[in-house]
Amino acid sequence: MIKHRSTLALLFGLALVFSAANHASAQPRTNPTGPETDDEYKVTTYKRFVENREPNPGAAYQAAKDYMARYGKEDDKYTSYLKQWISAFEKDDRQDNLLRAIYGEKNYAAGFGLAKQVLADDPEDVKALIALGYGGYLATTNAKTKLSMPTRCVMLRRRSNCSRAAKHRTAGIHSRVAKTQSRH
Repeated sequence: MIKHRSTLALLFGLALVFSAANHASAQPRTNPTGPETDDEYKVTTYKRFVENREPNPGAAYQAAKDYMARYGKEDDKYTSYLKQWISAFEKDDRQDNLLRAIYGEKNYAAGFGLAKQVLADDPEDVKALIALGYGGYLATTNAKTKLSMPTRCVMLRRRSNCSRAAKHRTAGIHSRVAKTQSRH
């Protein structure tokens, strides 16, 4: 049991290392001077985005959304960059929520729901796949979490195999009961 947990911890650590490198490369750079215009709101909003991009991505996200709400129809390098940045931020935010649900809150049902969105972005997201494996393992082995066979099957998305497994398990129980009764 301890060997399995140390292996899972090692895999999780490796996933974090790879995701940090991926996160840094997912955010492109742009000209920090801002748009050259007389529209003061446009300049201050973009400046607020640039100043908060690294230290406070949440505030930068809000500034980017404000900018795009007003100037999203324009076709310039600033709106193009903000579209890319918002997309990357939302993707990272979904992944962070998934990891928080699985590892932090131990809310496996919510984590599996978020995983669908994360894996739609990138079906080979190793960090998300490891979190799903870890969450599935903990959900099925945790004594506090009582999961029925159908619930486990839904979590694992093997409905066709689950119905056969449930029938097989039921048949096994009946055969053991019959053997026990024939001995008495």
